[in-house]
Amino acid sequence: MKNKIIKIAAGIMTLSLILTGCGGSKPKNAIAKVGDKYITAEDVNTNFQGAVSQQMMYTGVNPFDESTEEGKEAALNQRKEILEGLIFNETALKLAESKKINIEEEEVEKAIDDQVEQAGGKEAVNEMLKAQGMTEEEFREEMKEYFNIQMTFSKLQEKLEEELTPSDKEIDKKLEEDKDNYLPVYNADHILYSTKDDTNETITDEAEIAKIKEEAQAVLEQVNSGEVSFQDKFDEIKNKNDASMENPSEEGEGEIAKTVGNTALLAQPLGDFGEEAMVETFTEAVKKMEPETINSELVETEFGYHIIRLNSKATEISEASEDYLKNVKAQISTNLLNEKINEEIEKEEKALKIKYYDKDGKEVDDMEKALKSFDFNKISEEQAKEAEEKAKKNEKSTEAKEEEKSTESTEQSSTENTAETTESTENTEKSE
Repeated sequence: MKNKIIKIAAGIMTLSLILTGCGGSKPKNAIAKVGDKYITAEDVNTNFQGAVSQQMMYTGVNPFDESTEEGKEAALNQRKEILEGLIFNETALKLAESKKINIEEEEVEKAIDDQVEQAGGKEAVNEMLKAQGMTEEEFREEMKEYFNIQMTFSKLQEKLEEELTPSDKEIDKKLEEDKDNYLPVYNADHILYSTKDDTNETITDEAEIAKIKEEAQAVLEQVNSGEVSFQDKFDEIKNKNDASMENPSEEGEGEIAKTVGNTALLAQPLGDFGEEAMVETFTEAVKKMEPETINSELVETEFGYHIIRLNSKATEISEASEDYLKNVKAQISTNLLNEKINEEIEKEEKALKIKYYDKDGKEVDDMEKALKSFDFNKISEEQAKEAEEKAKKNEKSTEAKEEEKSTESTEQSSTENTAETTESTENTEKSE
């Protein structure tokens, strides 16, 4: 079974192939069968080790430490996710095959060459492969499989979208059925006196927060009394912030609007939004407002203090703006398409009659039983040993090839020298 995780220098290229499978007779440690393809516990473990490496790289912590109950549960869930992915991918490949999707070899070879070039060229890649105990031939074979799969999936996606994209009639029908999910639709503007610092952390100085609130309260009272119009205050803040973006100061920062606490002062048109779009306290305040009014009390959220103007409230689909409906319909279209694609995959899975096996090769009735029966620590040890032996073998093979090249070069040089000597002797004899 081929290794499905290829790594060529951290940061340059890491390809994790969550796709395996071999046909023919059932291999050792088979854990699942998809149609005529088997997936082994080694396939699952290789991808699992890749997940562990990624977590360690990004967080420095292994969340799958099986010395704890929590770690055991996390590891089991991760392996289930991997096996589900392997099954899904095999199913998708079968679906692509049924739809006669083929990838030209020239496309794959070009993709490999491009990847090698991006990684620093053939010589640099060969050096990295040598360090990992992998030959160029093995690398190209695995890359060929990777790009073939990647391109197949891409073309399958295009094919399914072409065949299954919902019609306008389907979208309108779904919108009517689910209209309560998209109503009411609010349109509002707000002025925000932020209580977050430049690093987006909430400030902790209560005295500063009190000053910011007092400033916001004073402006709200001016707006509600008619002393200052909401629009004038809104435009004043927005124009200042817009100008600072267009003409930053020499220090690299524009003269943006600030609160008395030196936090951001923002004026933002929020456009159309539903009840789920905003934080709860903001939404609750808006729900109590009438269109074309300003909130009578400051609205406090995790972001700071808001002065809100509700511009409109649509309670019927026919009242919603064209832009809002366009976005909603696009969302519905995507959801319907995904549902149809999932149905296609599920139909293919049923046709393939997926089976699961335990460590003894006995068929079991679910994925979790199969996974729990295997000793993945032992499998990791065996894989590490195999990798080490393979690396040594490749190293010896490389050394032998280099020695052979050196011998050929020496022999060629010797032959050339002999020929030159013979020619020189013949020329001398002719001269005499």
